[in-house]
Amino acid sequence: IRGITFSDDGKKMFLPGTLPKNKIVQFNLNPGFDLSTASESGVEIDKEDRDKITTPYSIRFNNDGSKMFFVQLGGELFEFSLGTNFDITSASANDNTSLTKDESLDGGNTTGFAFNTDGTKLFTVDNVSDEIDQYILTTGFDIDTMSYDRSIDISDNTSTPRSLIFSYDGTTMFIIDGQNSIDEYVLTTGYDITTAKYVDSITPTNADKIEQA
Repeated sequence: IRGITFSDDGKKMFLPGTLPKNKIVQFNLNPGFDLSTASESGVEIDKEDRDKITTPYSIRFNNDGSKMFFVQLGGELFEFSLGTNFDITSASANDNTSLTKDESLDGGNTTGFAFNTDGTKLFTVDNVSDEIDQYILTTGFDIDTMSYDRSIDISDNTSTPRSLIFSYDGTTMFIIDGQNSIDEYVLTTGYDITTAKYVDSITPTNADKIEQA
């Protein structure tokens, strides 16, 4: 499993898949956010449907589901418009950008990303440098307006970070690391990574079954 995200009501779950081909797959849940009710919807898109989909790793939506974003192995972030909110079959490519701090750096180390609530900040994990990179978007959820801002080193507590997510108010950050542990950080100021402090780490019971991609 490379990444997971939900529609706003939790009745759709989206995962990037690898076999038999790279794709984005939808599962249905009823009631929302209840994994025990998850069933295959038969809805998926792959490179044959959208030529930008080659190695999707992590997926996110904007607040109303009218845009879908995913990062590919190689550090390229794509933005798709959805004609119908949270309907991936209605996706059409808008833009893409390489997740690099400047043009001379390799963006191939990014596997996970997250936005703040209004889409004016984008956070990515660098699984080689063990850091979190922050980007500023002058227009929320428009990656064409994105520029690199800053980074923080998390190597003292987290190694090989693969994915991250925030609580809604941005005061708690969770990172999945290379040992399949979940590391928790608290932020004194919501979505201000310079205020992040490590709290704890847990390893889920079945973490050894998580596929390394």
